[in-house]
Amino acid sequence: MHKGSRANHIDRVVSTIDGRSVGAAGPIHDVLMRSWQRSSSTYKLQPSHAAKIGVLTQSSLKDHREPMQGLLAIVRQGMAMLHARLREAGYLVMFSDLEGISIETLCEPDRQRQWEKLGLLPGACWSEAEEGTNAVGTCIAEQVPLAVHKDDHFCAANIDFSCLAAPVFGAEGRMVGVLDATALGASDDRRNQLLILELMRSHATLIENAHFLDRFRDHWILNFNRARQFLDVQAEHLLALDHRGRVVAANRSASLELGSGNCSPLLNAPIDGLFDLRAEDIPRLASEFGLPTMLHTMQSSAAYFGSFRPPRKTPARSVGPVARPTASPSLRMLAGADIRMLGHVDKLIRVLDRDIAILLTGETGTGKELMARAIHDSSTRAGRPFVAINCAAIPDSLIESELFGYRAGAFTGASSKGHCGCIERASGGTLFLDEIGDMPSHLQSRLLRVMAEGEITPLGAQAPVKVDLHVVCATHCHLPTLVAKGHFREDLYYRLAGLTIELPALRERSDREALVNDILCQEAQAQGLPVRIDAEALAALSQHAWPGNLRQLRSVLRLAVALQHDGVVHLADLPGDMVAPASAALAALTVAAKVATAAPHAGAVSEVGLDTASNALLNPRQRAERDVLLASLRQHQWQASRAAEALQMSRATLYRKMKRLHIVSPKRSD
Repeated sequence: MHKGSRANHIDRVVSTIDGRSVGAAGPIHDVLMRSWQRSSSTYKLQPSHAAKIGVLTQSSLKDHREPMQGLLAIVRQGMAMLHARLREAGYLVMFSDLEGISIETLCEPDRQRQWEKLGLLPGACWSEAEEGTNAVGTCIAEQVPLAVHKDDHFCAANIDFSCLAAPVFGAEGRMVGVLDATALGASDDRRNQLLILELMRSHATLIENAHFLDRFRDHWILNFNRARQFLDVQAEHLLALDHRGRVVAANRSASLELGSGNCSPLLNAPIDGLFDLRAEDIPRLASEFGLPTMLHTMQSSAAYFGSFRPPRKTPARSVGPVARPTASPSLRMLAGADIRMLGHVDKLIRVLDRDIAILLTGETGTGKELMARAIHDSSTRAGRPFVAINCAAIPDSLIESELFGYRAGAFTGASSKGHCGCIERASGGTLFLDEIGDMPSHLQSRLLRVMAEGEITPLGAQAPVKVDLHVVCATHCHLPTLVAKGHFREDLYYRLAGLTIELPALRERSDREALVNDILCQEAQAQGLPVRIDAEALAALSQHAWPGNLRQLRSVLRLAVALQHDGVVHLADLPGDMVAPASAALAALTVAAKVATAAPHAGAVSEVGLDTASNALLNPRQRAERDVLLASLRQHQWQASRAAEALQMSRATLYRKMKRLHIVSPKRSD
């Protein structure tokens, strides 16, 4: 730029700092105005200051690089990606530490000498104290992305530069460096700078997140996002969790999303205090091949989609307190919070890999095949085949060949290559025989031999074939009755029923609300919609008889997710046969609450009325849980923190349970 232009710039800076409206460049942005004032008042610089960029020796530069080694490998990759986008526009890309020392630079090789003469080389210092207002130094001071375009610089010697910078933050929320892009002879039009500045922000965030994921690779990582579609392709809000499910770090985006931008309040926070998520569920969610799960914040119920990344090395202890060996996440997921189901899971854990056949009984739709798959996935056979066959769905004439297979030419119409039966295919893994009560009697003896001898003889085979399998069977029939009637072999029954597990019907489960929310989450994810359910609809689903069990529940929720229009499933979104009973129950609850409110003793009446009113919507197990919570709250004079500590749960969990179980503090009952 010509000497006249630099002289004009010097006059403009001086007059602006002095408060005189001289110069035609327009108003100075607040950030730049503060920087100009610091340059003049704090650092005692003059806008006529001659450019004498100080450059560190290689030894001193090494001292600055050494503490950043873990970050620099990622920074270099981010710089290369950014430079590839800006190369054609003639930009140099630079990364500086918090002292303004240039740690790395990247430019076109044929322009490297030119940049070095201008002071843009590794080891150069671009702090505000040395050079006044400039992108690197001012970004360090203000900790925000910014553009310092030509005569935005304080020193006239730098007004040929057009510079943009974005801060890079570490996992503790502290700034760790500055990403900078600088050009010479750029257009005076500032609109181009806005586009490039956005590019700087995105690449700085990319570096931050990559460093976060690398630094906490031995922890559980939760990535959450409001948009399901971008969850798999963009790391946005990140939390690192320890084996107890407590937060050990949060990236800046997560800190801003969940608080004020300072990650300190999040540190050591339990995950169930932030989201409607239990710590013990994390391994299951991480094992489901990155499938997103729906999360709601405890404070505002804001909806997100989240996915978990497991630690690089599985920690010695799994997430959550563990008192004994646990089942696989799939088994725990199916057990939910139902007392009977949890008892079944405990038994299954003890017999896994013990060569004990398992018989699953229960009504149609109670999840027998899902349980069989979970048993297989929990065992050491998990990597081997899981072969399922429905004995009631295959014609009698085909079931023998389906089970045992046949060799080429075994009968007219047989395949020329033969057929490998289900039993042989399942060798090494698990064979699941659904509706075993419908197996033809002449095949029952052959199955008994398979289990006793560990071998099969396919149709047309000359010699038996050894098989190694674990057998899990299921039926909705009462097999002892079939045995008594002579329809099922008694010796086969005892061979199959090594451990009998009766799966409760949905109407008998004490965790129906949790099941509704879990399945709703799955269906909402499948449709790519953040959906929750309101209290009336949840009460209706919890009280329904469910003759079709889990299968019917899933069908109802799939329809409800499709019908809802505001992100919430309401009573009107449910089938008509569920709406009327729910409305009646809620009416009874309202009447009971009004009667309670009219009682003479306000403090005691609030609790008594609450107990009476809630009975219409609570099952026996929920009432028992509610009694425990009430007892602790009363014992501690309704001080939630003390009651939660006595119950060994977080205060957020206690509040969530109070809301779910209709417990209202007497202090709030008015």
